[in-house]
Amino acid sequence: MDLEAFEAIVPLLAVLLTAALSGCVVPRITRRWQEHQKELEIKTSLVEAISVEVLQFILAMQFAERRISTKRNMSMILGHFLFEFSVYLPGSQGALLVC
Repeated sequence: MDLEAFEAIVPLLAVLLTAALSGCVVPRITRRWQEHQKELEIKTSLVEAISVEVLQFILAMQFAERRISTKRNMSMILGHFLFEFSVYLPGSQGALLVC
């Protein structure tokens, strides 16, 4: 193969190489990037959904705890009130409990 034949083949090889790169390699790279992007979107939405559920659970637990705490406090206040009331009016505790 002489120099002139080689110089004639080089542009053809360049075109074929460019076609191969743009037809095979570039789509693979972009497909991997798109798959990576989709993976990140799925992970983000999953973390967001888990965060929302955990937050709702924590808020529900806090609400229930406050309700129980409020009932406990009200029972303690009522018990203290009944005790003080029975000290001042010894025979009236039963009448107050009926109300």
